[in-house]
Amino acid sequence: MTPRSWFQRMRHVWLPVLLLLSASPEMKAQGAFEQSLAGAGISPAVFQSELRDYWQTGSGLALYWSVPFYAGDLEFRAGFLPMKSRRQNIPSINNVFTTLNWRMPAELTRRLSVSGGFLIGNNFMYRPSAGIMDGPESEFMAGLTGMIHFRLSPTLSLRAGLEQIRIYTYHKINLTSPQMGIEVHFDSPRWLKQLLQ
Repeated sequence: MTPRSWFQRMRHVWLPVLLLLSASPEMKAQGAFEQSLAGAGISPAVFQSELRDYWQTGSGLALYWSVPFYAGDLEFRAGFLPMKSRRQNIPSINNVFTTLNWRMPAELTRRLSVSGGFLIGNNFMYRPSAGIMDGPESEFMAGLTGMIHFRLSPTLSLRAGLEQIRIYTYHKINLTSPQMGIEVHFDSPRWLKQLLQ
């Protein structure tokens, strides 16, 4: 499936939802960009294809920043995932992810909430060892994401979740990535709210 065909299928699901939610007075009044959330976590990944015979994924790391949007939450994330070669004639690879995530949250209790949505972004792949054929690559990526958030205090929370990601290389890479991290909540700076609004 190409990125274009993926979006053509997904738009029938998430575009109507976005339009309905953005038209809702409750959503417009929720205070878009008023609060910020910054966090860090681990994000290992498991191959869902024959590529597991060639590389072993290491422990990934991620940094992220999230704000409430007019509908749902927007999250900007940068992540790192090493892939160690299982074969002598194949180089190891490092991956640097930069993604824009959108999720719709739902509060279950005062401390517990869940969220689900999608992500799109770029995967920058490079080889740690230099060589003639070791040029970097930059590939489109997209996926689905679901999270559980547990509030420890007004300013601190934990989160855990699962992402299903597809990287559109020549041989498509499908990854299942469990997520675990810690989040800090704070009021967005005035200059940031003005810039985003």
